[in-house]
Amino acid sequence: MNPQPSTAPGSGPRASDSRDARPAKVLSDGERYASLLEEHRLSASQRRALRKLGDIYCPGDGDLPSFSASGCDQHAGVLLSNMNRSDLGQLKMLLSFLALLPRRLIAFLVARWESVDPNGKPGLVASNLRFLRLGVRGLVFSLYYSGRVGHRYDGPTPLDTLGYHVAVYTGDLGPAAQGADDVLPSR
Repeated sequence: MNPQPSTAPGSGPRASDSRDARPAKVLSDGERYASLLEEHRLSASQRRALRKLGDIYCPGDGDLPSFSASGCDQHAGVLLSNMNRSDLGQLKMLLSFLALLPRRLIAFLVARWESVDPNGKPGLVASNLRFLRLGVRGLVFSLYYSGRVGHRYDGPTPLDTLGYHVAVYTGDLGPAAQGADDVLPSR
């Protein structure tokens, strides 16, 4: 007995399938990057929650700006573009939830997950709180100390205020490392 092809709607090939097949649009690097940033962009409420979290961790002190005053949250898309979709979805869900809460309640929750001992009890709740703590702190501090500020902020970056400037010192390497081609040994 030969099996009969299914004739249910939508179950078999359509005559127009070959005509509908269009080649995928090839994106330039700039378009691909813009698309990736758009996918990893936070909504206005999620950015508001990120600013609340950031101000709890980086409230500003003396010459240091607060997280929200620095405007570094505007660059979150660049940082988030390195996250996988699952982690990004969970982060967006957390930020959407926190956006609904007043700052004082968020500060209470942060104090709770900060009080979990990193070497403490094993268990699902404790391990998830440690993971949450690590992820949120990483996001906030990476943005704050990235050297990037918002377009409306005109003060020094936190790195400038701290006098921290990263550079590669090559003075000990000699003239060859500094670009003098005539110093290379001959064969």
